[in-house]
Amino acid sequence: MKGVEKALGLCESIGALRETSQKHAFRVNILIPQTPAEAWPYIARNNFMARESGKAPTQFAGEPVSHGWKLMATSFRKMGVPVKAWELPWEWVENQFVRFEAVSVSGPVKYFIISVTLVPEGTGTRINLEVRYVPRGFILARFIVGDAFRKYRKLYSDIATRIRSKMHFDPAYFYEKGDGKKREFERLIKLYREHGADDATALTLAEFVAYAPDVQVQKIRPKEISLKSRVHFSATTSFLLAATRSGLFDMHWEILCPACRAPNAESRSLSLLSGESHCEFCDIRYDADFDRNVEVCFSPHDSTRKVNPVMYCRGNPGQTPHIYAQLTLLPGEKRVLLNGMSAGLYNLRRGERGNVAGISIEKGKHLANRVSLSSHHGSLVLAADKDIIFHNDTQQVETIRIEHPSYNDLALTAFEVSTMQVFRDLFSSEILRPDLKLAIKNAVFFFSDLKDSTQLYEERGDAEAFALVQSHFEIMIRIIAAHHGAVVKTIGDAVMAVFTHSEDALKAALGIHEDIRRFNRDNEGHHLVVKIGLHEGPALALTLNEKLDYFGSTVNKAARIQNEAGGNETVISENVYLRVRENPLLQSLTPEPYAALLKGIKREMTLYRIRPAA
Repeated sequence: MKGVEKALGLCESIGALRETSQKHAFRVNILIPQTPAEAWPYIARNNFMARESGKAPTQFAGEPVSHGWKLMATSFRKMGVPVKAWELPWEWVENQFVRFEAVSVSGPVKYFIISVTLVPEGTGTRINLEVRYVPRGFILARFIVGDAFRKYRKLYSDIATRIRSKMHFDPAYFYEKGDGKKREFERLIKLYREHGADDATALTLAEFVAYAPDVQVQKIRPKEISLKSRVHFSATTSFLLAATRSGLFDMHWEILCPACRAPNAESRSLSLLSGESHCEFCDIRYDADFDRNVEVCFSPHDSTRKVNPVMYCRGNPGQTPHIYAQLTLLPGEKRVLLNGMSAGLYNLRRGERGNVAGISIEKGKHLANRVSLSSHHGSLVLAADKDIIFHNDTQQVETIRIEHPSYNDLALTAFEVSTMQVFRDLFSSEILRPDLKLAIKNAVFFFSDLKDSTQLYEERGDAEAFALVQSHFEIMIRIIAAHHGAVVKTIGDAVMAVFTHSEDALKAALGIHEDIRRFNRDNEGHHLVVKIGLHEGPALALTLNEKLDYFGSTVNKAARIQNEAGGNETVISENVYLRVRENPLLQSLTPEPYAALLKGIKREMTLYRIRPAA
């Protein structure tokens, strides 16, 4: 959209616009019985609040940073009047306030700001709603802004009722009710059950698909559905994968921005994803990480529900729940984070991907709690529950974000789904581009071998020995899948599998030994003996022989560790041991540590030999 230079000129005088807007304001206080933390999920979902207020669908486009400003172009119609404006970065502090500002280069309103502040009052909350503006055309501007204020006032007044009546799946969604929706809801429950969904998943998923707005239904996240249904996400994902194969859903692959967590590259096929992406709204370029920001999600097939997603707001806290606070500071400006933050670990991000500092908020500390943006490097230590002062002593506008580093945004990563046997069984054609290798920060690799298999063929003959080997494969695949792992490939009589978590891999290994012993006991004269090795660490995902595979030193070491195992033994690396040492199952088996020099590995490794209980 044209006019960015003019908009930036207005931004240079943003302080004057803010001051002038005090003369043209609408304000109201609304009391609700819920706490700020209970009300925040509703306040934060501005995309839905804007829709509910009657705002027209909005077109968005990002613009490069200029003088530190990051502007977002928006265009929509208000009461028939075309509006073209530039949004400034949203500002908020979790459970405290959210603020939106925009400047326009034409039309009756030059500047607009809406802020919603949550103030604890008794056992409830006082919502301070304020709308200010700077007019170009006084009468029309007041009429347009006044209309918006009245709609928002009614909407915020209804929040207490919304919370009590639970008119929605989650605070994230404002459901659309009606008899037609109810009939569709009932039809979908029956349909999903017929295709293998358990009752809880069928009910939760049908409610979501039938009632949630298009902008949410276009992205169904298995972990989100699982959280509400209280069914393990692997079961929910397995159903969605099978239902996708049956034509009820479509599967999407997205590369998420590490800062705003918005998808900036999307494909219906994993093979079409590139290894790099760019977020125009954050203006950062980043790599695709298979286990961190490549997400798998689903949407209803057109035969189930036609989806026409519409955006009303972008860049607000509801879109980025991993961000605790976002503030924009003018050159020389100081901002106070009232009452500070609770004890814990956070990240402080200043725009660029690499400009991230760790923050440790600690109780009992007597610190100044002052942060100068020009001098902060590395980690910061601040006192808990005490005001924090941020000072922008640079020469440009600075937008800072305080992030929850451990926030679980419920994204199902490409790596996680690739460790599910049902995915490999149903979507073996989903592979990476031949020239693409995606990094995995941590994966658990499982290697096994059938001891004395050559002798088995000589003693039993090819037909009987082959049948025994296949029985052994069936046991391994079944148990690996039951423990949330997946077989990557078989190599002769050996199996390579991958897991997300070490505990799952260990339980699978011990379960295999148990089932092999049971098989031998139930089939007189049979004596299958399996050796297993486990190791975890970073790896690369790639396509090999037209299948999704893994490569790197972690994989090589896992294969070598398997060679250390004797019959009916599992040998694990120290990496795995450190993850599982507190598991009562392991403690009852008394692992035996020892040092080993593995073939092709220069340094000695500490390994742990585990012999299953008799």
